[in-house]
Amino acid sequence: QTELAVKYANDHGLELAKAKEYTFFDSGKSAAKGKHLDAEGQLRRFYDLVESGDIAPGSYLLVESLDRLSREKVQKALPRFIDLLNKGVHVVTLNDGKLYRGGEDVEPSDILISLVMMMRAHEESATKGERVSARWKQKQVEARSTRKPLGKVGPGWLELVDGEYRLIPERQAVIHRVFTMAAAGAGAASICATLNADKVPTFGKSAVWSTAYMRKLLSYRALLGEYQPYDRRGGKEFASGEPIPDYYPKVFENDDLFYQVQGQVALRSVTKPTKQSSGINIWQGVAKCYECGSTMQLVSKGKPPKGYTYLTCYASRAGGCSAKPIRIEQADLAMPQLLAMIDALALVQDSKQAQLRTLTATEGR
Repeated sequence: QTELAVKYANDHGLELAKAKEYTFFDSGKSAAKGKHLDAEGQLRRFYDLVESGDIAPGSYLLVESLDRLSREKVQKALPRFIDLLNKGVHVVTLNDGKLYRGGEDVEPSDILISLVMMMRAHEESATKGERVSARWKQKQVEARSTRKPLGKVGPGWLELVDGEYRLIPERQAVIHRVFTMAAAGAGAASICATLNADKVPTFGKSAVWSTAYMRKLLSYRALLGEYQPYDRRGGKEFASGEPIPDYYPKVFENDDLFYQVQGQVALRSVTKPTKQSSGINIWQGVAKCYECGSTMQLVSKGKPPKGYTYLTCYASRAGGCSAKPIRIEQADLAMPQLLAMIDALALVQDSKQAQLRTLTATEGR
């Protein structure tokens, strides 16, 4: 594209803008879905510069073809294109050398040509998308029926050799190290810090280990050999059927280490600190009525500073119990005395590390 742009500029006596702020390239942005026009898209930046006057009328926009501007539906793509021409910007498609003049020199025939080109671009894009989707679904069917590899697409610790997935030993060792640290209680951030400090190579393009990737890795069932097919609907992914077992080579000889980590993750998720509250109810879930055994609830009567809060039997509020409410201040004073009478050691049972690991793995499962 750059060579074509340079040649067009030289042939027509134009000065090609070389400054970074006036060159526009969207890597991986979908023109079919209009992502090149979102807040971060380069074409959006071009439109904004035209709107602000930084790109003056009479300027040329060189594109490979009109579908680089948009492969959206015509009713969305055409108004943007006409607006660009009305702002005085000339558009050149380098694949055929066609010039669409902007400003007062807009040719009606050019609008008709652009309309046809955009219709074709959208139809071709939609057809291509359907074909890609159909091919991918067929690959998923083959994966489920014959365990045929999807191709080079796969987890970062595997490589495709002679038509089958194989473990990369160095990366398998890294995963074992990660899970051993996690099973010992290390969190994702701590594990990433250790790997980054030791300059352990990542599995992807990123130069450093991230906590987001680490959290995904620690719960990724592909490590157990499972493959979960997905479908895309409305821009979101949904699981397509049950996971396929024994599709990938297993990273662990024994699954217990994986499930020990799941137990650790679950434990952290329910014991992590929360924001402090000025009105903590220490009786919640433990207070029972002294008459009927029903749950006790907090009930406020009156407004501060004259109002009071009581522990009240749920059944009594419905007329099913004669127990009287208890002032919360009195109940809170009694709590330390009750705790002092509990034999805490009787609640703790020593266990060997092997038993603890088995328990954690079981809970993880």
